Amino acid sequence: MTEITPMRATLTHRPNIWTIQILRFVAAAMVLVGHLNHEALQRATMNTHFTPFEPVWWPGGVDIFFIISGFIMYFIAQDEFGKPGASGNFLIRRLARLVPPYWFFTGLAVLAMTLVSSQMALHSFSIPELAGSLLFVPTANPQGQAFPVLILGWTLNFEMLFYAIFAIGLMFEKARGLIVIHALLLALVIVSLAGPWPLPLGFWANPLVVEFLFGIHIAMARVRGVVWPPSVCIAAIGAGITALIVMQATGIPGTMWLWRFAWAGAPSALLVAGFAFMRVSPRPAKWLKPLVIGGDASFALYLSHPFALSALAMICEKLHWHDTQLYVILGFILCVATAVVIYLIIERPVHRAISRKLPA
Repeated sequence: MTEITPMRATLTHRPNIWTIQILRFVAAAMVLVGHLNHEALQRATMNTHFTPFEPVWWPGGVDIFFIISGFIMYFIAQDEFGKPGASGNFLIRRLARLVPPYWFFTGLAVLAMTLVSSQMALHSFSIPELAGSLLFVPTANPQGQAFPVLILGWTLNFEMLFYAIFAIGLMFEKARGLIVIHALLLALVIVSLAGPWPLPLGFWANPLVVEFLFGIHIAMARVRGVVWPPSVCIAAIGAGITALIVMQATGIPGTMWLWRFAWAGAPSALLVAGFAFMRVSPRPAKWLKPLVIGGDASFALYLSHPFALSALAMICEKLHWHDTQLYVILGFILCVATAVVIYLIIERPVHRAISRKLPA
C-alpha cells in the first residue's frame, strides 16, 4: 500500500520496479472484487440468484500487500541502516504517506456513521475506538471487535507496527539491524502461540507479520541483482496462482487462521518474487502504464472503495435496479476510476507538498 519512491537524493539511483506497482493494483483489485461479491450478496435490492466468482480467496490481496510492503521498505531504505537520523526520517516519511489519506477516510467513515449509518458495516463507534484508529493502535469497538472505525484500517495497524520495528532496525548497521527486525517480528509470532493476550498485543501478536519478512528477503535478493529468465518468472507466478486456487478449492481459507502466512502468504510470495525478479526495461510500455497508475492509486483504491460502493448501492436502490452482474461490473469500474482521480488530484499533490516541507 505504499509507493516505491526514494527517501532522498542518496537513493535516486535505484530504479522504480514498475512491475511491483502493477502487482499492487492486482492486490487492491482482489480486495475490491471480494467486497463486490459480499455487497452483491448482502444488498436486499440485489438479485438473490447471484453466484460470486471466487476461484481464489480474494482477501489474499492483503497478504500480497504485506509482502510488497516488506519489499518496498527494504528496497528504499537498505542504504540507510546505521545513519544518524535515518530512523526518525523513515518514520516521518511513512507517516506523511499514510496518515493524511487514512485520517481523511476515517473522518468520512465517522460522517457516514452519523448521516447514513444504515449503509455502514458498523453503525456506531466509541471515542476510545476513534482515538485508537487515528493512532494505529488496535482498540475494541462497541461490538467487541478489534476493528478501527474504518474497518479496512486493520491492515494499517499491522503496517504501522512493521514501520516502527523497521525504524528500530535502522538504528543499527545493516547486519545487526536486520537481525533486530527479524527477532522482533518472530518474537511476536512466538508470543502469539502463548496467547490469547489483551489488546493491542492480542492483535499485533500474529504469525501474519512473517509476511513482511518474506518481502524483505525478496528485496534483498533483488538489490543483489537477482533476475530470473521470463520462463522462471512465469513459472513462479503460475505456481503462486495455482496454489491460491488449490487453497480455495480445499476450503482452507475458512479455517487454519493461525497459518494464514503459509496458505496465503507463501503463494503470494511466489507472485511477488515473479514480478520482482523480471528482467524488464526501466520504463513500462505505453499499454502497461494504466496498470502502473492503478498501482500508484492502490492505496486510494483500498481506502475509498467502500464509500464508492455504498454510493452506487444507494443509487441502485433509488432506481430500483436489480441487475447484480451489472452492479459488480460498474462497481469495479467506478471504484478504480474514483481511486485514480483521488490519487492524481488529491493524494499525490498533498503528499508531495508535505514531503517538500520535511527535513532532508
